[in-house]
Amino acid sequence: YMDQSRTFWYYIFDNSYYTLKPILLSTVIFLIYQFIENKKNIHELQMEQTRAEVSFLRSQISPHFLFNTLNTFYSSLVLTDPKTAKSLHRLSELLRYVTYESNKDSASLKNEIRFINDYIYFYQLRFEDQLNIDFKITGEINQQQIPSLILIHFIENLFKHGKVNDKKAKATILINVTSNSLELLTENALLSSDNYSTSGIGSQNIETRLKAIYKQEYLLNYELKENRFRAHLKIPLQND
Repeated sequence: YMDQSRTFWYYIFDNSYYTLKPILLSTVIFLIYQFIENKKNIHELQMEQTRAEVSFLRSQISPHFLFNTLNTFYSSLVLTDPKTAKSLHRLSELLRYVTYESNKDSASLKNEIRFINDYIYFYQLRFEDQLNIDFKITGEINQQQIPSLILIHFIENLFKHGKVNDKKAKATILINVTSNSLELLTENALLSSDNYSTSGIGSQNIETRLKAIYKQEYLLNYELKENRFRAHLKIPLQND
């Protein structure tokens, strides 16, 4: 700098002039990359939704006919066999929820918890007093919204791959709700003949969905130690 240019305002003007162009250029490049990343996430969500819709249509066999049939059975048994009628009613509600909520992006936490309770109820009927699961929910459940049918993935894996009727190896399902987050912890001993993997299509879809919705604002960990499998999920909560 020349002697006459060694002033504070000249220094500010000079540096601003020469840095403005690279700052603007880098900002434009950053915004372009962000736009491409967001488009990619939206595309992945759309592809996942399309696959889910195709799978749903393939497996759907006139749901109205099925629900009407279950209601007919319920009506004929409600007086003579109320216990069986109650189970049929809960089965109808469970199937109805899966059928009509599977194509929605989000659902209320209260409804998701009710669905999990119904799911576990039928395993209680199957194993009777041999079911050995510690299922606990802590925190206040109101109208918080979460991605639909995302928790049941972990519950289903526990029943599919884990020991749930061994008194020496209790399985656990813990759900903790705070004002701004939800945590799900499942832990279970693995079946001796089961080679459990977290790289299946279901797990990949879950991770893709979580990344698209929450980006880096979620936590998902798997741990396999001494034949016990542990899954830990933490997601932000939003109130409706």
